[in-house]
Amino acid sequence: MLLTVRKNIPNNLKEDNQYGNKVQAHVLSLTNIGNVPINKTRRIITGLTSNEINLSEGYIAKLQKRASVLLESFIKDLKEYICTLNVIHWDDTVIFVNGKKACLRGYCDKNVILYTAHEQKNKKGLDKDDILGRLSKETKVVHDHNIVNYNDSYVYINVECCIHLERDLEKVKLNIPESTWSKNLKELFSSYNELRNKYISQNIESFSFEETNEFIIKFDECILLGIEENKRHEKSHYYMEEKALLSRLMEYRDNYMYWLYNFSIPYTNNIAERGLRGVKTKMKVSGQFQNIENARYYAIIKSYIETCRKNGINETDALIRLLDNNPYMIREIIELGDKNKK
Repeated sequence: MLLTVRKNIPNNLKEDNQYGNKVQAHVLSLTNIGNVPINKTRRIITGLTSNEINLSEGYIAKLQKRASVLLESFIKDLKEYICTLNVIHWDDTVIFVNGKKACLRGYCDKNVILYTAHEQKNKKGLDKDDILGRLSKETKVVHDHNIVNYNDSYVYINVECCIHLERDLEKVKLNIPESTWSKNLKELFSSYNELRNKYISQNIESFSFEETNEFIIKFDECILLGIEENKRHEKSHYYMEEKALLSRLMEYRDNYMYWLYNFSIPYTNNIAERGLRGVKTKMKVSGQFQNIENARYYAIIKSYIETCRKNGINETDALIRLLDNNPYMIREIIELGDKNKK
């Protein structure tokens, strides 16, 4: 006679823990590194395991949430680290959440990056990120002319991205071919940036007084020429855009020149822009996030794996450690990054 014994299944064998950390790490890699939609991630895992592992979409969504919760201490640590940096880059891009426009923002330097997601692109979101308002008067924040940065509640130094300025100047030239000032000013910025890079490679730390003075004189000459030319372009379809750019250059003149005086200040904000390219790819592949919470889970996980990658740490290995509830923390990541660079 067979004796039937019934016993409750232990919690560690239920739900989230029924698959090993390597399987879960590969799932997170697909969704957050490969930007693969959840439904396709499920099909890929099923195919790779010959139907032995058949995850539900709900399981993958819960895994995203669980991973983000495990990163709470890391995110706090990352924010504290970013607030100590001398130079911070930030940028944002449009994402779609349930059919509506939302915002995903990145704060970074060459070693770390923090992503945040918000339903709207405004100062309220910046304040919720709790970074810009904590920066000192000596901190330089590099951005693509985000007006919200020029707020009385922020005390840091605003540094304008000059590559974006070059693009704006090129737009003027393309739309108003007879424009001379925009061509001259773009060539001025571009040539001095090339010279600066040459000096940096030769361990020269600054322009001479004569070089700096020559740049400023030529800059002012271009603006004066632009004002005169703009008056003659009143019938052009690009007249107002040209006028607005001239006004911006006059108002934020100093913010476009910090790199000229200090070679440690970057000429461009491309670090932040490159960081957001993966997010734009995600939008092209996946289309949108179902809700803002899912966007925030993605932002948190992306912050962790990209910060690890910047320092030579394999993203999947980093995710396995995370799922062991032992994520890399900032100090360890930076130390490993320094070793990997040697």
